[in-house]
Amino acid sequence: AGTVLEANMFPYACPPGVTHRTLWSRAPMDGDAIVEWVCAHLRENFPGVTAWNFDLNENNSVDVPHYHVFTYEAPTTQTKTKRDEKEDEGTQRRKAKKTR
Repeated sequence: AGTVLEANMFPYACPPGVTHRTLWSRAPMDGDAIVEWVCAHLRENFPGVTAWNFDLNENNSVDVPHYHVFTYEAPTTQTKTKRDEKEDEGTQRRKAKKTR
């Protein structure tokens, strides 16, 4: 896959329901290409997202083209990622140990 959207490893502080993501691409993308790709990806993978925006990020800190994407999903409908699920499992284990 030449393009991927992932949760940003160092996200900006965002309001509740807003997730800071990074769109990575092997080739530079213009605004129209970003809109087309992200719309299709969100429809398929994050159906609860009701709004989103992006920053072209022309001052890349690395040589791989990437863009900041901000998605909004109402807090009650947010799709959990595998990382979120692992964090939840760890929290549940810690709580279980405390009650023993």
